[in-house]
Amino acid sequence: RQRAVPRHIAPASAGPCCSLLPLPAKCAPPDAKMIAQLLALQQEQLELLRSLHRQEERQKAAANLRALLQGLSLAQREIGKVLNRQLITRLMSSQCTDLLHDAARLTVGKAPPVILARLYDVRSALIKMEWRNGLRSPRLFVAELLHQLLDALGGSFVKLSQIIAHSPGVLPEALVKACKASLAECAATVVPVEDIRAAIARELNLDSFYSCFEDIDEQPVATASIAQVHSARLLGGAACVVKVVRPGVRERLSLDLEAIWLVAR
Repeated sequence: RQRAVPRHIAPASAGPCCSLLPLPAKCAPPDAKMIAQLLALQQEQLELLRSLHRQEERQKAAANLRALLQGLSLAQREIGKVLNRQLITRLMSSQCTDLLHDAARLTVGKAPPVILARLYDVRSALIKMEWRNGLRSPRLFVAELLHQLLDALGGSFVKLSQIIAHSPGVLPEALVKACKASLAECAATVVPVEDIRAAIARELNLDSFYSCFEDIDEQPVATASIAQVHSARLLGGAACVVKVVRPGVRERLSLDLEAIWLVAR
């Protein structure tokens, strides 16, 4: 609008039929306040467009999420139906019947004597504990208590204690040091020599221990979680070494392994 309109000048012979077109009035410069208002209005429009765009994106995301949740719910129901059918089939199978039969046999037949013996050993181990140390250093006391309980339970639990002893950096240092006594220091309880004599006579089908041996040292040469070793002397005077499986170890190991096998099944 600010550009000048060119003059159209008629030739001299044209007469008065042609005239000059007037120029438009000069436009006033825009006001700064008006420019600021226009810019503010434009910014508001842009923000409104952005908010509408974000709202549309959120609505799309919410719709996608609802569709995903519906699909997951449907898949869960279908999987549940399949698993329920499989579970019912398994529960009605002969394998489940055999499993229940073996579990009942183990619980009623083998478990009670071993559990009673282990309770007695745990009681003896707890009586020997220095409970006052629990107030002085609770962490060391708890580690020692766990170690004593594992050794008292015997069987597979002693092997677990030995595994802990060989796992520095994985388990607490206090527990590892306490469990090292199960293997490095051979801190297993000593079986009385009377029980050792009875076990030797029973295993060798002897009427009496002294029908084959002159004597046996009361102090064992070595003792561990499975067996105990004694020096002995035969009737002819020959020296020998006798290694005897600790009483109750077979029963405890058998019970532990059968229980682990039942859980795996």
